[in-house]
Amino acid sequence: MSPERALAAMLKDGGPEFSPRDVVAFTKLAEGLSAAQTLEELLWAVAHEALGAMQLEDVIIYLVDQSRGVCVQAAAYGPKNPEGRTIKAPIEIPIGNGIVGRVAKSGEAALVPDVRIDPDYIPDDVARRSELTVPIIVDGEVLAVIDSEHSIAGFFTPRHQTVFMAIARLAAPRIEQFVLRRRLHEAGDARLQSQVQRLERRFAREQKARREAERLLETKSRELYELNQALTSQASGLQAQLLESTGETIKIREIYQTVLDRLPFQLGIFDADGVYTYANPAAIADPEVREWIIGKSNREYGQRRGLPEAVIAERDALIRQVAESGVAVEFDESFTTKTGELRHFRRTIAPIRGFDGTVVRLIGAGLDITEMRRVEEQLRQSQKMEAVGLLAGGVAHDFNNLLTVVTGIAEVLRTDLAASPDRVAMVDELIAAVKRGSDLTRKLLAFSRRTVVEPRVIELTDAIRQASILFGRLLSERITLALDLPDGELNVRIDPGALDQLLFNLAVNARDAMPAGGTFRITVASETLTAAAAARLELPAGPYVRIEVSDTGVGMPPAVLARIFEPFFTTKPTGQGTGLGLATVYAIVAQAKGAIRVKSVERQGASFTIHLPQVSESARRPSISGVAGEGIARGTERILVAEDEDGVRKLVCRLLKSLGYEVLEARRGEQALSLGEAVGRLDLLLTDIRMPDFTGIEVADRLRAQRPGLRVLFMSGYIDDPDLRGRLATDRSLVLDKPFTTAQLAEKVRAALEAPTDSA
Repeated sequence: MSPERALAAMLKDGGPEFSPRDVVAFTKLAEGLSAAQTLEELLWAVAHEALGAMQLEDVIIYLVDQSRGVCVQAAAYGPKNPEGRTIKAPIEIPIGNGIVGRVAKSGEAALVPDVRIDPDYIPDDVARRSELTVPIIVDGEVLAVIDSEHSIAGFFTPRHQTVFMAIARLAAPRIEQFVLRRRLHEAGDARLQSQVQRLERRFAREQKARREAERLLETKSRELYELNQALTSQASGLQAQLLESTGETIKIREIYQTVLDRLPFQLGIFDADGVYTYANPAAIADPEVREWIIGKSNREYGQRRGLPEAVIAERDALIRQVAESGVAVEFDESFTTKTGELRHFRRTIAPIRGFDGTVVRLIGAGLDITEMRRVEEQLRQSQKMEAVGLLAGGVAHDFNNLLTVVTGIAEVLRTDLAASPDRVAMVDELIAAVKRGSDLTRKLLAFSRRTVVEPRVIELTDAIRQASILFGRLLSERITLALDLPDGELNVRIDPGALDQLLFNLAVNARDAMPAGGTFRITVASETLTAAAAARLELPAGPYVRIEVSDTGVGMPPAVLARIFEPFFTTKPTGQGTGLGLATVYAIVAQAKGAIRVKSVERQGASFTIHLPQVSESARRPSISGVAGEGIARGTERILVAEDEDGVRKLVCRLLKSLGYEVLEARRGEQALSLGEAVGRLDLLLTDIRMPDFTGIEVADRLRAQRPGLRVLFMSGYIDDPDLRGRLATDRSLVLDKPFTTAQLAEKVRAALEAPTDSA
């Protein structure tokens, strides 16, 4: 049989096993086999196409000499022999020895994934790991063996073996011719010569048959191509008709589909039994799940999402109710997701009726109202804080007025009892108690954010000790408060109320993190930041005070740690936190030109590290006593005092008179305006900010309009007007905080009188 006829038969029998690339290689091989004039050319064609068809490392062909019982290496093609020439010093392998000998003996192909574990493997210096060997058989006799080796174990696959077997099948007839011819030449056997001639005549007939088959194949291919073109044309015509007849329907469907897919709220459509027929992307973002859900029930979807059984059951009941009654229902739904997040939804299930009025579909719409609920809760919390602030402000105003009177009377008593040291000490204790009451009021106002921010130099360790008295009461009896404070003086510039609020918020955060108890520790130390260390904190290099606030609580995961300073971010349940505590801490530190960093590990607590610039300026420590005659500044100027609280007004007027000033007294703003217009000379207006008819600001502005350059000093126990707080925050020298001592009153009055006219 000629190579061409062998190729045609092989493709007919096993065509589907071969790729187009394989068929091209087989065709080239058939042509090469037909053109070969010598055995060497024949073997070269076989090796070349076998190597090229599968991109192998090498291909070796052995001729089997049954008379000598050996396999003789006849051709090799690969990197070491790229031209595929005949081996001059061939290797001989005894039949039955090694993998090649085994195939020559058995006539069965061998695919060896790892030659090292093959029982017939003969070790040599060749870097081979896997081997494929296929026999070339004619009439049951093994004439030759095709062998390929590869350096990668497991390289050869069943496909390699199939292609090798096909190549062997194609090459067998021609190899048989040349082998018989060689035998004839060697033995001079006339019978073999006749057999070779018969084979050559048969080969010629097969060549003619191949050409006829090719012509027939070409004719049939042309007919098939023309038939295919005709069918394609008919199909195109039918498709155009179909598109034309259904064009409007498709357009309308696309419009509705686009609208439904773009809706911002969740939408699902069910049949009357509650089985999904559609879900939009807002309801199910994952397209695979959206495709999966079609044909699934609400229960199946709920179980896949891991929804609580109560939520699934309630939905099922409402779906049945709407399907049976035909009446839409609206309801709210809340559940905890797989990630532990509580979500709230507002849902509606409504019927879709058919032509006969029966319910054929149900449409379910849902809106995620979690953020809306959160904003509502934040608003309620803000309103609570506003109410607390208003209450604290009102109490602070009246309380500071009372403390002012108590302070003034106590100082008078101290002067009268100067001859009795024991009684003077008791009065000093009274004045100190008034000072503590004043500090407590200031802390409450700072907590409610209803006081003017006044950054000033304070001694940090003393401020923390004083603040711990207030926030220490917030900690449960199971929490230990530990203060590690140095003995030396560490001064920073910060608003005292803001510092109290910072410590208060951190204490609340630590308390909530330690429900079972633990240790809340504050450590303070001085530290000089190098340029590199300061750069990491985004601060300038220099001296700082480091405050470390730590707890032994539950700690925070990385996802929470990354967001703790975000406004309104909270991990607490609804109603138990606004998410503003740590955001406020961050703002206070930034306002003080410092930096804050946090470290936390789950179940190992949290640690906040705050760096505040350390200042060399000494902290101002206001005295708690001081009366006329003890080095306090005096004067003779005329002062108009406007104060609606009788006790405070009388006390201030008495103290000013004792210091030598001429005093005009007004109970209300209207009276102060009348006196200010009527009097000839007026050096200073000392007015309370809050009065029933006019505010102190209004009185000051109207009198200044009549008396340009009039100096003004405001008294206040509490400033509730935001605009006024902002105005006074730029120059705190204009404000005398209640309660005050005689010394503080004298100092502020003297400073106001001596201030330049354009800043008074």
